[in-house]
Amino acid sequence: MAVAGGVQQDVTRAIAGRSRQRRQCTCHRGQQEVVVSIERQVRIAADVNHRFGAEQPLFVATPPDRLLDETTARARAALARTGTLAVIAPAALHAEIIARLADVDASTDATDALDAAVAVLEPAEAKGLEFDHVVVVEPKQLVSADRAGLRLLYVTITRTTKTLTVVHAEPLPEGLTLA
Repeated sequence: MAVAGGVQQDVTRAIAGRSRQRRQCTCHRGQQEVVVSIERQVRIAADVNHRFGAEQPLFVATPPDRLLDETTARARAALARTGTLAVIAPAALHAEIIARLADVDASTDATDALDAAVAVLEPAEAKGLEFDHVVVVEPKQLVSADRAGLRLLYVTITRTTKTLTVVHAEPLPEGLTLA
């Protein structure tokens, strides 16, 4: 996929670590503009990450009764690789995710999470942070839980430098696909 020169340079610098520039959604943008921005970010990330050796985003659809099993399996798979890991999930799922990952030092406490093997965070807590591997759980719930949901989803999917895995039982929110 060809990416416009300026955008490609911004993303290339960000991926290469020479710049931490981010395109942010501003308050005056409408929902449709944010959706287009998320779609564009997913496509750009997939294209640029592939060229820099990072993997394409992975979308894992699962039955609702297997959501937590799949989430912890994907987190454990990421732990087997080098780097930092965040699981970004709705707050209602944090306690169960922490319980299932207790043997690998998972934490949702904001002060301890960054030193833990697995940081379990809400989207707002992940803002401004970067992780090598990110597992996003139920993005539709992340979007509907907050008035600025689409903006927080944008923040969530841009926290990774190597791998992005999206685990969901509900349909994906508008804009969060590679198609």
